[in-house]
Formats: sequence, structure tokens, C-alpha cells
Amino acid sequence: RALWLEGNGLRSLENLGNLKELRCLYVQQNCLESLEGLEHNDLLDAVNASNNSIKRISHVKHLPRLNTLHLAHNRLADLADVEELAECKTVGVLDISNNKLEDPAIVDILAKMDNLHVLQMQGNPVNRKIQHYRKTIVARCRKLTYLDDRPVFEDERRTVTAWARGGAGHKAEPNMDGTEGELTAVALCEALADGTFDKNKAHEAEKEERKLIREEKEEKERRNREAFREMMLDSRVKRIMQILPNSRLLKDVSEQAIEELAHRICQNPVHTNEVVGLARDETAIHAGAQLGGLYIITRGRLQMQKNGKPVSSTGGKLASGQYFGEVALCTAHAQIASADMVCTEYSELYCLTTDALMEVAELYEGTLDVLQANRAQ
Repeated sequence: RALWLEGNGLRSLENLGNLKELRCLYVQQNCLESLEGLEHNDLLDAVNASNNSIKRISHVKHLPRLNTLHLAHNRLADLADVEELAECKTVGVLDISNNKLEDPAIVDILAKMDNLHVLQMQGNPVNRKIQHYRKTIVARCRKLTYLDDRPVFEDERRTVTAWARGGAGHKAEPNMDGTEGELTAVALCEALADGTFDKNKAHEAEKEERKLIREEKEEKERRNREAFREMMLDSRVKRIMQILPNSRLLKDVSEQAIEELAHRICQNPVHTNEVVGLARDETAIHAGAQLGGLYIITRGRLQMQKNGKPVSSTGGKLASGQYFGEVALCTAHAQIASADMVCTEYSELYCLTTDALMEVAELYEGTLDVLQANRAQ
């Protein structure tokens, strides 16, 4: 399926017709003047004929699967030498660098190559004749992803298209229906050569397109941040919904009420930073402070301490999924923390207040009766 014949002084390609399964042909560094002889190799995918004496590209348009064509360091010079490329609809990688091509109209031929993604054209005289060479090529070859020494990204393509349309839009031939037609590479080159290319309009159009791209990226980032927040909120709500039914006060409360409580709790974190929770050794609740309600640990570990030491021999530790302060919801009297609640690792802590609990109880019928019954027990 692959045949290496490089560096053999071959003057022609002969007797390859029987290689029906041939996919890759390497004939670089020979003395070939033509690619004649590939008429029966319909499965050819790649041909490397660099460093030969080929004066005209021919006998390749019939290859239905040809994707890669290397013809660097040959003798291609005139537009007619490369015109067959316009009929090579499957070629995606083309290397015609270091030839003698001079006519800027070659860009129109390249633009007709529907599958062209990678183009190597450096080292040709035409590169110096085309003003704003890279922008011109990118503007005309719509699928190009790599040109010469660096890739072509979508942002560059958009700005280049806007630049060309802004500076030489007057050269575009209108369509039959009166709409603005396509701007050809020749028309762009004419505008650049005869001085009618409006640099101010071109730069202004490019500037506006860059601004639009920036705004689109900012909007995309905003949507991503919102989606991330919603994902994190959904995760916290589900986590809290698993913890709440374990509380004796909330036993037998309906699932709808529990979900609403979980949403209310997520809106009331103990940590003030909405992105980052409580750091290690940070005090979440100080001794002597009034408890705000039922505290739920969704992440990390907390320890009860007095004067920097654990309150009991067991350590007085609470882990993710546990809660404390339930009594603060069951009495009208203020409940005071008897010890510091200190994070022993990064933690996230949320609080269910009495006000939030009563608001939810009023929303869902029967919830208040369940709470009163649980409180009595």
C-alpha cells in the first residue's frame, strides 16, 4: 500500500497500474517532469513528488481519494502549470513551496479547492507580489487551517474577511439578484495595486470584527460561568436534600418542602465568598455567638474547640453530611455557641434559619403540623 522510490533518478512513472491497493507514493528527489502514469491508482491518498523537475501539474485530477500532494522544489511557474488544482476537489494538504510561481491569480485557483485545509506556498515570487499575502490567502481559502509556518484560527479568518470586505468591497461584482457578490483575490489585488483599497475602512472593519469576537467570547464565558454555578447549585441542593431528612425536626416532611428548604439553605452560606468556602483553621462560628439555626456541613470537617483545644477526648469533630444547631429551630430563646467551631480542612457550611423554615412551612400544606409534632417529641 506504500511505495518508496525516492532518490533513484527516475524520469517517469511507469508500470504502477497493477498496484491497485497503492495508497502512498513517495517519489521525491528524482528527475520526474510529469506525474503521468497514475491513471489506474484510484486509491492513492498521498503523493510526494518534491524535489523533481515537474513543470506542470497533471494526471492527478482523476484520483478520487487524493488528499495529500507534495510538489515543493519543482519548476512550476505559470498559472497554466497549476490550473488542474482547481479540479482536485479532494486534496486537503498541498505543498507547492519553493517553485517559481508569479501570478497572483493562483489564489483564485486555490480558492476553488473545496477541501484545502493545509497550504505551503512560501518561497515563491508570487508571495511578494500579493500585498498582505497572508490576509489575502486566508480571505479566499475558506477552509484553510494552516498556512505556511503557522495555523489559521477562526478568529483570524473572521478578521481577515472583514478587512478585505471593508477595504475592497467596491470591487466585488454584484450577484444577479442585486446582492453584494464575492470578492475575488484578483479584485483584492487590483484594489491594493491601483490605490483604491481603503485602508481606513479595512482597519475599521477589522477592528469592529475583533470587538464582536471579544464580545462573543465574553458572552460565552458568562454563559459558562452561569452554567457552572447552576451545576454547583444543583449538586449542593441534592447533597442537602440527602442530609435534611436525617434531622429529627424534619422527619416526614414532604419531598417538595425538603427541596425548597435545600434551595433556601444554599442561598445562606456561612462563608462570605460565594466561590471559596472556609479555609483550614478558620473559625466558622465563634464561642459566645448566637446560633442562626440548623448548620449543615456539605464539605470538609469541623471541630469544637475552646482556647484552641478540642472540647472532648473524642475530638468533638463533625464531618461532611452532618449537622448541628437543630435546637435553635425548636425554641424561641436565643441559643449561644458554647465553643468555637473550627475547620480542620477546607469546608463548606450552610445555615437553615427559623424564618426560612417558617416561610417554607406556610408554602406547603401540612408541613407546619409535621414540624410541630416532631418538635413535641
